[in-house]
Amino acid sequence: MPASPLLRRAALSVVLALVLLALAATVARPTAARLEGALLDVSLRAARRPASALVSWVDTGAAFDRGAVARAVRALGDAGARAIVIDEPLEQPDRNPDLERVQGFVSSPESRADPALAARLGSWAAELDHDARLEAAIKGAPVVLLARPGSQPWPGPALAGTASGWPALKGISPPLARFAAVARGIGVDPVTDPDADGVRRRDAVAAGPAAGAWPSLALAGWMAAGPDAPGQVRWADARTLIGEGSGRRLALGTGGRYLPQYAAPAGDPDGLPRLMLESVVAG
Repeated sequence: MPASPLLRRAALSVVLALVLLALAATVARPTAARLEGALLDVSLRAARRPASALVSWVDTGAAFDRGAVARAVRALGDAGARAIVIDEPLEQPDRNPDLERVQGFVSSPESRADPALAARLGSWAAELDHDARLEAAIKGAPVVLLARPGSQPWPGPALAGTASGWPALKGISPPLARFAAVARGIGVDPVTDPDADGVRRRDAVAAGPAAGAWPSLALAGWMAAGPDAPGQVRWADARTLIGEGSGRRLALGTGGRYLPQYAAPAGDPDGLPRLMLESVVAG
């Protein structure tokens, strides 16, 4: 029996309403995401406090000179820095052609036959061995090093506890063993998912496999600045990290995520103090 005109009109109205609802939802989702992002931006700006004078950013410039970084680390350590975070990979030995030439002279027959010449060349080689100087500087200061994503296992203790949900990371590309062995800590740089509007606002204090968590570079700096060794920091619950030795606590979101307070732009009176490497080396 054919449907009546009334039923056909009712069915058409239902279909049209569903199409309109789908279109509205498609338009509403991006709008809601943009609105949520705008509200987060406003709240972050409203909550921004003047940057602490205890925290400074040292700009190494375009070239990462390990000899200059070693001098800066010593200067910062002598000035009483509680934590020094080197946010540059130190995965490969420094290639210094001048050092290689001098080392060749040191092993030459002429050098072995002249003790005074050998001593001068040895002193010159020590001055040019930037890796050895940086290793000694790291050993004498509370330095934290960066480990990038890679395929090698984590060389240090993971954070203990039962929390989960942090960004995944299968392995790391660690710093050279000579640096890692004398550093106060090692941290990774977790990659968190962006918010609904595509902007990445949240950071995480941990990353790693489901069986454990590796500290982020920021968390490793927090640990280095306090009395807790990496093995003493654990998850008290799904949203709280605690230092067993000091009792310090970090309240976080699910999976160790948080909204960082980004520093104001350079030149802003509330901005993070920025220093050039040369000025730090010069005192």
